[in-house]
Amino acid sequence: MIKLEEYLYFDSLKNEDLNSIDKLYKEHYTVVNTLVTRNWGTQKEADQLYKETLVNFLCTIKKPSFSPIDSVQVYIHSIAFEKWQHHIFQTTRKKFLIAIPERLIEIEDEDFFDFEYLEESDKAAILIKQFSSSDQKILHDVYFQKKPNSIIKEETKLSLNDLHRQKQKLVNDLLRSVYPNNQNLNVALNIKVENQALIERYYRNSFIEGDFLLFDKLQKSDAGFLLNFDFFKIIRNAITIILKEKVEVKIENCHTKYLAG
Repeated sequence: MIKLEEYLYFDSLKNEDLNSIDKLYKEHYTVVNTLVTRNWGTQKEADQLYKETLVNFLCTIKKPSFSPIDSVQVYIHSIAFEKWQHHIFQTTRKKFLIAIPERLIEIEDEDFFDFEYLEESDKAAILIKQFSSSDQKILHDVYFQKKPNSIIKEETKLSLNDLHRQKQKLVNDLLRSVYPNNQNLNVALNIKVENQALIERYYRNSFIEGDFLLFDKLQKSDAGFLLNFDFFKIIRNAITIILKEKVEVKIENCHTKYLAG
């Protein structure tokens, strides 16, 4: 049973409260450092693993599907242990000796990347960072948080029609830049609003009656629909890349402050 104060701690970290992130860094540094340095690792490797662990954790808790089942401490220890165990097995085939955390839980895979789209995702991330903060938030809410349009509409104060138009403009700008020579670009740019909404419902796991038949039909006959369907994954990847970059900067700053005392 997680206590209320622990839920509040998760929320503050999810909202990137700097004081909470500083506290997080200080609280678990020694345990993870000991885990690595007493099990075949160097100090440099310990510092790197700790930073990777915190980035993984802070990105994971932002996923819309995340719901804590244990304390922040157990998550940090479990991620670090899994990462270092995998590393030493791959590089040395040795086993842990000491300093194994008392309580561990199984952590789901940190990414939902579609690795076949990494080049396109990197390009999309560069472009998205040039968008306004409000446009970046729209893409983040649709493609990462998978929020329903009704909620995004209320938060942005846009009408539903204006929200659809702005989303499509952003997606089309990205499509033109990422796939300038794709033979299906023109039909993809002119996707129907209802078909784009169908794609969003697919990724939110919120199909309604009739969606399965329509989805199957469009997959077989509409090249523009298929390009937009795959592009959802690319934008989701790009948003994740941007999120990780921002978290990495925060963790690096914490590391510098910690070492400075």
